[in-house]
Formats: sequence, structure tokens, C-alpha cells
Amino acid sequence: MANDTSIFLRILSSQTDMEGNVENMEIYTEGKLSIKEHCSYISYKETEISGMEGSTTTLRIAQDEITLIRFGSINTKLYFKKGTTTKNKYDTQYGIFDIEISTSSLEVVLSEAGASSIKLEYTMSFGDGASYFNKLTLNY
Repeated sequence: MANDTSIFLRILSSQTDMEGNVENMEIYTEGKLSIKEHCSYISYKETEISGMEGSTTTLRIAQDEITLIRFGSINTKLYFKKGTTTKNKYDTQYGIFDIEISTSSLEVVLSEAGASSIKLEYTMSFGDGASYFNKLTLNY
């Protein structure tokens, strides 16, 4: 695929804090899809609903790993691969935070004929000891 293709994204997310409080979010947005060197790339602008308005998110999707690159009001690069833990920096308007991402589940379904999806489960731990379990489903 040489050019970007416009797509419609449905993003479902669930975040559970250490006390068991759950925050669910569902976002519908437009994005761009391109395929380069055996990887799919999805790019979309964050919205006020996500709390990251002013940022653009790009996902580099391979069959068994995803790299999330976000720039704008929040700047970060996160790496997800089942069974791995990575250390990252999360640069926000409130400062730079050390975070650790532990990916417990990753499922990528790519389809040339129609809808594709990503299912991701991971724990995000901050340097101050706070930890959140996240579930993310992205359909396009």
C-alpha cells in the first residue's frame, strides 16, 4: 500500500487501578492506515475524551509486537510484546514520568478484505509505585 488509506477506528479501553476502580472509555475517530516493510501503521489524533487532546498517536503493528509513538501534548514511545517488560519515559504537561510496561496479552488480526483488530492487555507501573492494568481493543 503506497499511500495512506483513510480508516474509521473504534477504540475500547479499560483501566483498573490498584484499588480495583475501573475506568472504561470508548472512542470513535478517523485515522490513516499505511503498510510499509511488512508492518501496518495506524495514525490518529487524540481527542479531549482521551485526555490527550493535541497529541497524535501512531501504532507500528507487526504480527507479534506493537510500538506506540505519541507526540504533541504527551510524548512517549511504548513497546508491547507478549511476555516482555519495558522501561519508558512518559513526557506530559505535568512533567516526565518513568513507567514500566508489562505486556500480558497481544493479539493482532490483520485482514486485507475487511475489518482488522488489535487486542492488548498490559500493566503500566509508575516510578512512584502506582500501577494500572489496561485492556485495549482497537477495531478498524
